[in-house]
Amino acid sequence: MWNVFLSFVAAIAVFSFTPASAGFRDGTLDCSMMRPIAQGFLTHHVAAKQLDLEHEGRTIEQFIKRLDPSKLYLLESDVAEIRGGMRGLFKKFGEDCAPIEKAHSILLKRLKESADFAKKTLGTDSFKFAENTELQIDPNARKFAKTDKESQDMMMKFIQFQISNYLASDMKLPEAKKQLIHRYELNAKRQSEFKKDELYALFLDAYATSLDAHSSYLSKDMVEDFQIQMKLSLEGIGAALTWEDGYTSVENLIPGGSAEKSGEVKPKDKIVSVAQGSGTFEQVIDMPLRDVVKLIRGKKGTTVRLTLLRQGPKETQRLIVSLVRDKISLQDEAA
Repeated sequence: MWNVFLSFVAAIAVFSFTPASAGFRDGTLDCSMMRPIAQGFLTHHVAAKQLDLEHEGRTIEQFIKRLDPSKLYLLESDVAEIRGGMRGLFKKFGEDCAPIEKAHSILLKRLKESADFAKKTLGTDSFKFAENTELQIDPNARKFAKTDKESQDMMMKFIQFQISNYLASDMKLPEAKKQLIHRYELNAKRQSEFKKDELYALFLDAYATSLDAHSSYLSKDMVEDFQIQMKLSLEGIGAALTWEDGYTSVENLIPGGSAEKSGEVKPKDKIVSVAQGSGTFEQVIDMPLRDVVKLIRGKKGTTVRLTLLRQGPKETQRLIVSLVRDKISLQDEAA
């Protein structure tokens, strides 16, 4: 019932805040703890030593990236409003977290609009799958939409892309449309149920990353992953995953794991959907890494199927692989 932040400085340093020692209420993170935790990073960091405007700016940009990594939902004006509202946040850090909550409310409004748009677009017989739709899947290569029209045009392309993933798994168009509508509604529902301590943890992770690329804030769920690393074993497919810009990607393969043994999974592959055994594929684009990991991990001997995107020299390949979970030894992580 506590949070931990992990900072890679000259060596790994782990600092834990327990309810008794750090003032957490009922084991959850509240606004008043933001400054002490932030100061904890600075105390142990080799370079950053104070909350300055430059660091504040980097933190805001990292937070916006976490809110909408795909640049699919927020408008350019929304981003400007979030930046403006959060300016000067470090001066009242730990006293007023309203700007952080306001930023999330803006995102939630856009997510609900996207769910309505998807329902309106896919809920009628007029929708046609366009095989030749072109979409820039790298968010770093595009900007936030300036207008509602521009946003809807991008959303339509993305819907076509998502439908193509369903159809590639042999799902019929009517079911694919139904599943995608549910996906958008579920995404909006998840965000509406987002707890304040989860939001604060998200902001603190953005803060940590703005210090350097190797610092992170670990929430309670992420502590569980850390404990697995310490035990040096888990049951899964044997792939280390990373999350960036809305995509869960294979960072590397663990020797002896089913992913490596199959010869079908490669580093940098993007996982776009997951299915349990012979079940229906569930899209995982924009899904938090923690939730994707929960879908992929499982008991030894069970089967999981993955839809992968692999960037080739000239085009992107889509392939489906079936893997049997096994007990994975993490001895290479022992050091």
